[in-house]
Amino acid sequence: MRESLLLALFAGSLLVHAFTGHRPAPAPTRPDTPVRPSAPVPQPAAGIQWQKIDEGLETAEIAAPQPSFLGRSKITVVRINPARYAFKLVAASQTNEMYKTAPEWCKERKLVGCVNAGQFSLKDGYSNMGYMKNYDHVNNPNFRKINNYNSILAFNRKDTGVAPLQIIDLKCRNWAQLQSRYHSFSQSISLISCNRQVVDNKQKGKWSMVLFGVDTQGNALWIFTRSPYTIRHFSEMLLALPLSLQNVMYLEGGPEASLFLESNGKKIERQGSYETGFNENDTNHQFWGLPNVIGIVRK
Repeated sequence: MRESLLLALFAGSLLVHAFTGHRPAPAPTRPDTPVRPSAPVPQPAAGIQWQKIDEGLETAEIAAPQPSFLGRSKITVVRINPARYAFKLVAASQTNEMYKTAPEWCKERKLVGCVNAGQFSLKDGYSNMGYMKNYDHVNNPNFRKINNYNSILAFNRKDTGVAPLQIIDLKCRNWAQLQSRYHSFSQSISLISCNRQVVDNKQKGKWSMVLFGVDTQGNALWIFTRSPYTIRHFSEMLLALPLSLQNVMYLEGGPEASLFLESNGKKIERQGSYETGFNENDTNHQFWGLPNVIGIVRK
């Protein structure tokens, strides 16, 4: 879901030695793999069983409303209250470091957990595909204006006149007013827009995925599926679940998709695997090195 397959494979073969195995995923061109008949979509009354890990930190394992053709079809969600947890944007380019896996970043930076901060470019192996800034460090100064790159995650606010964290939908929010109110930004693909509608996405490939969402109460949601889906299909399923989603944006797919969390004796380790046109299997069980992650620490 990134560059062309040939370019991705060529550049990926170069990066594998320098950056512990990462390569951006290709723009898929292969048709959908058939999915088994759909299961009924549960209504909100069905509820979700949340497991409390700490004050302001909960997790849930949800059976996907419709099964994938591969894997367990489980959706992992971590719900984080920004009043209890601070968010950190970690960019290897800011400190001139090499790639690290999600667990390694957490250990080095003393993070409770982390996920990918977004897809990154083949050109240098460090720059986010969209705009990315963390305080005085600019990882990528350029706005990406194609492929539904209409969401910007904003956090580390400068004043209390704005939410501690939000996904700015460039289609309906005033970026000119909001860009001076936060210290940290990461731009990526819109999946669920500000009006709580699934964004039209015609990508036919399927991926393991990790996403970032914000619910109507202002909580942050890390959402992970190892079983592959098309982006649109997965977004529609999420909107049908009782998660009270306000906005959702894409972070990463395929074997790079990572979610790691360790707190109060609870450890969650999620790695992606399947990616149309690159890694069409469910055999990856290791974290890949990443240049950029978003992590959390207790306040």
